[in-house]
Amino acid sequence: MTVLLVVLAVGFAFSMGAHYTGACMGMPHALRAVTAWQALAIMAPLTFVGAALASHGVAHTVGHGLVTGQLTVTAQVVVIGVAFALTTLFNVLRVPTSTIQILVFTVAGVALAAGAGVQWATIGILAAIWAAAPLSPGCWGSCSPAPSTSPRPCGTSLPPAPSRGHPVGPRDGPGPGRARPRHRPDHGRGRGLVRDGRQ
Repeated sequence: MTVLLVVLAVGFAFSMGAHYTGACMGMPHALRAVTAWQALAIMAPLTFVGAALASHGVAHTVGHGLVTGQLTVTAQVVVIGVAFALTTLFNVLRVPTSTIQILVFTVAGVALAAGAGVQWATIGILAAIWAAAPLSPGCWGSCSPAPSTSPRPCGTSLPPAPSRGHPVGPRDGPGPGRARPRHRPDHGRGRGLVRDGRQ
């Protein structure tokens, strides 16, 4: 049973790596910022380093903080086997999910079936954190100041575009810059307007 437990644990780790690589790199890959192989090259070493250096607290909570007693090897095989199967199923169905939630509730379910005590306080704290996680970005966004913008007043339109080959100058269009005809006294010659330099 111990060998089977190790094999299932390795398979579960493989399935988790596939799942979280897709979850973390799905958006950059969809935006064509990285290729599939580039995403794999980024995730693989970082996942290994993170698991080796920063996963001890989570591993201790899952291994010792969810049940009051000690699960047997058979019960542990059931836990890892069910979590491995569900994660692989979601990978096949292309459904993003949380493997840690699958694992935690699988441990709780097997512990109840085996008659072991469940530390519901710890599971309640985890459930509260998971429930608050999607709400925190919304609260943060609503409390953040809106970017300063200066939109055009409602009902106004953009100025007309200049016609091709005819630059817009101060003499075009209505307004105070439009040229006006000049007046000269006619001195009895019958014409009061002088246009283009001619009487």
